[in-house]
Amino acid sequence: MLLLAHTFIINEEVSLGLYILIKYIANFWIAYRLRKYYEVKKETITIQAIVVTISDYLYFPIVSHLELFNIGRELLMMLTIYGLLKGIVWAIIITFFIKTEIEEKDNILDKISSWAFGVFLSIFSDLAIAVPVIWVGFYFQSL
Repeated sequence: MLLLAHTFIINEEVSLGLYILIKYIANFWIAYRLRKYYEVKKETITIQAIVVTISDYLYFPIVSHLELFNIGRELLMMLTIYGLLKGIVWAIIITFFIKTEIEEKDNILDKISSWAFGVFLSIFSDLAIAVPVIWVGFYFQSL
């Protein structure tokens, strides 16, 4: 989003607001999509979207803080932080907000599959947002 902000010469706070709005809409869609497959209370969909959006936003302050120690831009470190944030937040959501058949059976695979499904959709939504932004940024930068 910062690349898009510099491309269109808009304020970084505006681009951050746009990023949070787009991520909230995407996360709301993911939470609503999970409702089709798992038993999710209608009231908790908004809470799930807010929790995932906050965790998506937390990635940027963590990486910028690690840049002070010259380790924030290493690809392996960035992917590790990204994976940990996604994994932890979806584990919290699966544990507290999504009822699966694990309460009725001793089947841990149901929880793991719902966790993996949420992480996959979340990563897919990140790519769906990032790829057009990067493409537009490089396109306008080459003009």
